[in-house]
Amino acid sequence: RAARRHDIDLARSWMVGDMLDDVEAGRRAGCRTLLLANAHGGGAQGDGPPRSPLRQPDAQGAGWADVEPHLVMPEQPLPPA
Repeated sequence: RAARRHDIDLARSWMVGDMLDDVEAGRRAGCRTLLLANAHGGGAQGDGPPRSPLRQPDAQGAGWADVEPHLVMPEQPLPPA
């Protein structure tokens, strides 16, 4: 509902998280996904059940510097809030 309300193109959006549950949520919403490793053992090291196609991230890394190249910036700046 939020995507429709705010005119967000989910196919051009990224879901970034540190758990495979975040990846699955992003996939189910129609987003591309980035998995960040974290200090408590989740993220790229895995959490939850074995990886189904819904739990396969498009990219993953140990931190923002690793995944930053995958992110696409908007063609035009966002309007002021």
